[in-house]
Amino acid sequence: MRRALVAAWLALSCASPVSPLGGPEDELAPEIVSIYPDSGATKVRPKEIVIRFNEVISETPNGGRSLSERVLLSPNDGSVQVKWGRDRITIRPRRGFLDNTTYVVTLLPGIVDLSSNAREDAVTVVFSTGETIPNTSLKGVTFDWLSAKVAPKVAIEARPLVDTTVVYRAEGDSLGRYALPFLASGQYRVRALLDDNTNGRIDPRESWDTVTVDLKENVTHDFYMFPRDTFPPAIVTVIAPDSLTLVARFDRPVAPGFDFSGALRLFGADSAEIPIASALVESAAKEAAIARNKFVLDSLEQWRLAQMQADTTAAGRARRQAYADSAPIRDSLARAAQRDSLTRDSVARDSAARDTTPRILAAVSARPPLETDVVIKLRGPLPPQSRFELRAAVVGANGVRGESVRAYSTPRAAAPPARRDTTPPVRRDSTPAPPAVRPR
Repeated sequence: MRRALVAAWLALSCASPVSPLGGPEDELAPEIVSIYPDSGATKVRPKEIVIRFNEVISETPNGGRSLSERVLLSPNDGSVQVKWGRDRITIRPRRGFLDNTTYVVTLLPGIVDLSSNAREDAVTVVFSTGETIPNTSLKGVTFDWLSAKVAPKVAIEARPLVDTTVVYRAEGDSLGRYALPFLASGQYRVRALLDDNTNGRIDPRESWDTVTVDLKENVTHDFYMFPRDTFPPAIVTVIAPDSLTLVARFDRPVAPGFDFSGALRLFGADSAEIPIASALVESAAKEAAIARNKFVLDSLEQWRLAQMQADTTAAGRARRQAYADSAPIRDSLARAAQRDSLTRDSVARDSAARDTTPRILAAVSARPPLETDVVIKLRGPLPPQSRFELRAAVVGANGVRGESVRAYSTPRAAAPPARRDTTPPVRRDSTPAPPAVRPR
């Protein structure tokens, strides 16, 4: 009976996340003491991969349900068996290791000990069941195309076209960078998936992207992911910022660079078509407005100078002389602004040279974000309190073309402001009334 109680206490103490009574508090994450096979080994055919730690680890990793979520084995031909063994993890493909194949096993961050100390670094081991380890690789950055920002923790899969049952896997880091190293030469179908529920499948509204690469040497490819369903964009709202502008919002992003000429048509209640001057996505419309405003300002300046030159009166000559006299001041201000800019650049370079802290800059998207808003400029104002119909036939970013219709009613014309009564008020007679006389 005594031995049974002692065994039960030991079992509970091993499974408890607190330190043994009287011992020092454990504040260090578990360390790897050995990995079999060794990284870089060739001509090996292990039954399983063994990763051993310097202490007992938990069966539940940090932020996950099982240890299999923290292990990536590439390639594999199905599910991977990941087993817990107190101070070690064993990894085995479902059908065993293939001949003449290079394997990459990655232990992701999140392995914790019984005191909840978690490993923060990933560890990668590569070995080959054949005689060599190839040097070719595929790497790049994953972007969320809707926002044109990096997408972290993206699941990457590469399948050889000659055998799609074999899958090479990797996971992007927090900066969106991914790498599939040591791939054999050949053609691969590669998929990047922002797998929100970690089920390994593309679910509705999950962002993904694919590419086919011919891997003969190191290849760099960036993925631009967005939800690629099979539905075309449809108009959901139409608003009018002013009487000459409509903004149509679609439920899905439109294809980048799509030409809206003839794709958007506006009809009145009498089915008469209303001419559209231009239609651009929101960012392009803003750039066009900036360019138009700059052109107007430049034209006004040229017109003002021309008027000044054409004015032969004394006042005109005085304005021309004042403009000429102000040239040195304008040049001085321009030179001062240039000096200030050079000084700021110099200070920034000196500060960067003194700061030797290594930093990894976030990647910048080479593509603008996908857009759902289209700005429509009309040739003339729409009459108030009228009903119109906007018809669209556009191609989405997913390459699917479709038609949609949305009705729009202009608001009622604003009532004129009430006329203010300027008639002066009648003054009240404040003279007291005479006292009443009582009859005798």
